[in-house]
Amino acid sequence: MTAHALAGALADDARRRIFAAIVLGATSATAVAQRVDLPARVVLTGVRRLTDAGLVAGADGALAVDEASLRAVVRDNRSPDDAEPAADDALKPWCAAGGSDHVTLRRYLIDEQLLTREHGIHQRL
Repeated sequence: MTAHALAGALADDARRRIFAAIVLGATSATAVAQRVDLPARVVLTGVRRLTDAGLVAGADGALAVDEASLRAVVRDNRSPDDAEPAADDALKPWCAAGGSDHVTLRRYLIDEQLLTREHGIHQRL
């Protein structure tokens, strides 16, 4: 499954509601239909599309989120560490004219919750 296929599978409101019901514990099409208040035909079609996309597994008739497939999408779509410049490198051009240094700017971005720091690694939110 690709990120594009994942987005396509969840682009429909009914399928998002069906997926949410399964995530929250509905294990059959009947239970999903009751939770999301959709006709059985819509639920069965949605479950089939979610299964085809790799989001849902239906082992022995019990519906469940296919967590391994979701983890694979995240793992396969991560950008390499060097693809995006480090926060310090990206901020230095903004501070080249003076007035503020990149460390102060980085601190302001963290204070405004636009940047986070965990274990010494800065990431955009």
